[in-house]
Amino acid sequence: GEFLGRAIGLRKIANRASTILESSEFAQQHVASFAEQISYEGFLASLLSMLRSDALTDYRDSYTVLGKQDRKVLLIRGTSDTEITEEMMSTARTLIPAAEFHEVQGAGHGIVFQESQQVQKLLIDFLQRKE
Repeated sequence: GEFLGRAIGLRKIANRASTILESSEFAQQHVASFAEQISYEGFLASLLSMLRSDALTDYRDSYTVLGKQDRKVLLIRGTSDTEITEEMMSTARTLIPAAEFHEVQGAGHGIVFQESQQVQKLLIDFLQRKE
């Protein structure tokens, strides 16, 4: 994993980040910041750990447990996200029935960069609400 990560993975993750971030208002700054992070000692180890542990996991069991808890949950999805699909979000919403859900029109997987103002407002409103 380490060899392939160094040989191929870092370049692929940098290209993926560029693609995700290219439509954001501050794309150049975000891409430069991500490129800097890749150079940090431990970045590759962290990436490989994430991939080996749960990044590619089916989260339904976790959603089921969360759905049974008395906990505020906010779900936000960009309508153009091809990685977190409508089907995946529908499953999460079914298993976490009390979750508050919002869609952000036109946003993709880089939603926090592409529509930062809208996501920030949703988060602040959610966190400030006393229920």
